[in-house]
Amino acid sequence: MAKDIAKVIDFPKLLSTAKQHLIFHEYRTVISACVYGLELLRSTENLEDNDESSDGNRHKIALGVLAIQAVALDEGIDHVEAFVERWFGEIRAFPAEILQLCVCLYLHINNSHSAQKMIEEWLEDRKNQNHQGFDLVVELYIQNILIPKNQAEKAQNFLNACESISEKKKERLLLYVKRSQEVPSTCTSHSSISPLSSSENNIQEHQGTGTSFSLLLKVIRLCSTTSQVLKRVSLKSTLKTGARVVILMYFLYVVLTRTNMPGDIFSHGSGENLIWNAVKQAWRALFAPYHMIPQ
Repeated sequence: MAKDIAKVIDFPKLLSTAKQHLIFHEYRTVISACVYGLELLRSTENLEDNDESSDGNRHKIALGVLAIQAVALDEGIDHVEAFVERWFGEIRAFPAEILQLCVCLYLHINNSHSAQKMIEEWLEDRKNQNHQGFDLVVELYIQNILIPKNQAEKAQNFLNACESISEKKKERLLLYVKRSQEVPSTCTSHSSISPLSSSENNIQEHQGTGTSFSLLLKVIRLCSTTSQVLKRVSLKSTLKTGARVVILMYFLYVVLTRTNMPGDIFSHGSGENLIWNAVKQAWRALFAPYHMIPQ
């Protein structure tokens, strides 16, 4: 069944198209494309085995990440949970990546109550302790929910009872909790405590506004994304970036110096279409990191 579905639709192409529409703020188109893919995946049988590494589940999560952002931006964050439950079931069954995104969105609008309720319901299911992303969920729970709400004792008790995270991770989080207790209660917040790194996280941020959501993602980007980019810096990538900048600069030059422009200068002639497509590709490549783009 899964192979038959794969023949019907090219999921990498669908994801690429959805990403492009998201970058250009065409949220309804993103939602439609992702729902189409999710409907096809729902008809496959291999998704029921909860194999995190299967292509079907990876595509489902990637489509979910894009669709959730589009729903939040188009309809509002309050509509996200209903959308996610429609496609991923009850909260306990959420993939860790989907759960983290939903929790961060709640934190983004300072709704820490809903964020805590959702993440605690997910953590209560022992099956989720075997999830690859369990450590990151725990880190999010401690650093961005319990500590900002002055629940250090609850955080410490949770960590002491938790046997599913690595000892190294547990020690670092316990140290973080201890530091939070040393901060005067009048100014206790996760922004006044030295944050821990989250090098395992591979999602990129949609810019925040000074809330827990933005701080978490800034830490992730500082400790993870930046280091990965620096490791991959090469002459080839530098030349690519330079070429993209040149394309954009040339486009601006053409627009500013062309005096007799028709109503739509990019709808006439293959040459102009080629230039316009190159400009769009350069723009996407340079500015896509401002959204959470699944890899």
